[in-house]
Amino acid sequence: MVLPSNKIKSANGSPLPEFINGIDIKVGVRHLAGNQELYRALLKDFVQEFTHVVEEIRNCLFHDLKEDIPTAKRLLQSIRVISGNMAAKDLHLAASNLEKAVVENRFDHWLDMMEAFTVAFNVVMSSISTLDKAGLSEVADESPHEEATSDEIEHELNYLAILIKKKHFQAKKQLITLKAKLGREASSETMGLLESCLNKNDFRGALKYLHPLADLLNITLKYEKK
Repeated sequence: MVLPSNKIKSANGSPLPEFINGIDIKVGVRHLAGNQELYRALLKDFVQEFTHVVEEIRNCLFHDLKEDIPTAKRLLQSIRVISGNMAAKDLHLAASNLEKAVVENRFDHWLDMMEAFTVAFNVVMSSISTLDKAGLSEVADESPHEEATSDEIEHELNYLAILIKKKHFQAKKQLITLKAKLGREASSETMGLLESCLNKNDFRGALKYLHPLADLLNITLKYEKK
């Protein structure tokens, strides 16, 4: 259920709530440099990618398939990072707690934490669905954005390259930062392929698309530190 709240006004006048049940939209949009279009895409991608994630994680943890524990860790890590970017605080906390319990093999905590994760996840999915039904998913940017300089974009891309080479989980968050800087230029097949690899924690695959993306943006990869 969408809770009563103030509205964030977009360029076309369509209202986007500052807060809905389980998601602090105002904070989430701020995470993406005020880019509502990118935030809307983040919510849409979340629903498409993780619709069945609760069932997947439950199967990994409770069906005695020990080889699937790494899959559970990977899925929980993805949920933790993306829910943090979305500002879905309860889901972020629940995913973090369950992931930690799995990593530490605290089996006696898995069931309770899985239930808490399921509740938080369902709240977020329900709220995103309510936004779509209310016709609020086609919201444009909150306001015109100052165009990022080529130096800024080069800096963000090189930092992304470092994180990918180190197989660091923050690479997903850095990709979102880069896309926010790029604006409309972020919509490319190469960017989509790189993002798909990172969503699956396929860092080796993501590396393959770094240089093509750099060439597309006319940027030299230096792997400089941020």
